Amino acid sequence: MDELTPSEVVLLHGERFATRSIAGNVTVPGTDRTVAADQLTTAILSATLLANEDAGAIRFEVGERARWLGLRSRTALFVVPDGPAPEWPRGTLEWAIPTFLLEMGSAEDDDRIALAALVDALFDGDETDPWRYVIGLVKDGLAARGLLERRPERWFRLPTGRTEYGHTEELDRLVADASPDRIERQFSSVESARPELWKLLRWEIERAVAARLDTSTYYVYHGSS
Repeated sequence: MDELTPSEVVLLHGERFATRSIAGNVTVPGTDRTVAADQLTTAILSATLLANEDAGAIRFEVGERARWLGLRSRTALFVVPDGPAPEWPRGTLEWAIPTFLLEMGSAEDDDRIALAALVDALFDGDETDPWRYVIGLVKDGLAARGLLERRPERWFRLPTGRTEYGHTEELDRLVADASPDRIERQFSSVESARPELWKLLRWEIERAVAARLDTSTYYVYHGSS
């Protein structure tokens, strides 16, 4: 592997794509900077999808999606296979999106899949923090290629039951070589040239990820303060 995928570049340069929030922040790997997990997740998935569009693997369509048992509909963004996907590293979000898209299209006998459903397919179930879950998928992809080292997280020497990730020298080299400038320009270009697509893309991602929040544990997890 000699380069990072767009979703990985966004994660590892997270401060360029998200700002710090009052709560719900995550640390940008390899730094001491923290940014809002929901903003970072939206940027990660936006970069993933736009990278596959650029590569000719998918295209976007704006259409109507039925709701309320078909009694109502709303404007929605759909994703359609448009050609062979690049050889993204297995386990990355860039690899997962066209793979899931083809599988879902075959199962539903319709190659046009709602973006919200495609994002939902990344989850096995509800999560106490679905934004960190998506960020964790990117980290797992890096770890699978030996670019991040998994180790048990400890707090005052006590195991927390969670996993933390340490940088490797190879990853540090790749991060230094992987400028986020091109992705920032891509985001700005789409926002300017295709404002409806940009708005729907981010809105659908935000809603689909938030819908996976396990509300039965949200109060306990975040507390009442």
